Amino acid sequence: MAKKLTDKEEAREASADDLKRCVAEVNRQKANAAEYNGLAGKAAQSSIERYGLDRVAFTLTCRLSKMEEPKREAAIRSMLRYFFDMGFFDQFSMFDNIADDLEKILEAIKTNDNSERTSEDGDVLDELAG
Repeated sequence: MAKKLTDKEEAREASADDLKRCVAEVNRQKANAAEYNGLAGKAAQSSIERYGLDRVAFTLTCRLSKMEEPKREAAIRSMLRYFFDMGFFDQFSMFDNIADDLEKILEAIKTNDNSERTSEDGDVLDELAG
């Protein structure tokens, strides 16, 4: 962010060459960002197709994974509450067998047992994914 000038400081005008250089640098960085965003999109699409992931859930999981832990915890707690308040859990057909899966997840959390999460034979959430 640009620093505000005080009365004691003089504004220095950018020369035409300085301005052109600055604009070129900003545009170069934006092009790099666009390229990396494109690569990230391709990686996401590849993962979604390869593993049959739900696009919305995967995108949300990626966003959550970048958050600091307290913010992530708050977001997850809020989402669960919002899902409940919106009546999403009332749509039982959408959650066939989810109660059993949630019980397994909660038990693993309570005992700090993450072994099922990384098992090659599948995990607690395999049934939810599909």
